[in-house]
Amino acid sequence: MQGDVLAVGPGRIEPGIGTVLPNVSIGDEVLFVRYSGISFSLDGQDVLILREEDVLGVLQPKAET
Repeated sequence: MQGDVLAVGPGRIEPGIGTVLPNVSIGDEVLFVRYSGISFSLDGQDVLILREEDVLGVLQPKAET
């Protein structure tokens, strides 16, 4: 499954480490695990809330030629 990142939280808190910043940014196109997250409709648009652990990777933009 793939989609665009619309929002990103502040990160997660790890005991003994502190806040671990997210590895994704708003606007990134990502691949994620099927059947993960919570889906709902927001202003007529279907959106999905995911944990970062469910993101398999960030797609690189195509190179300009």
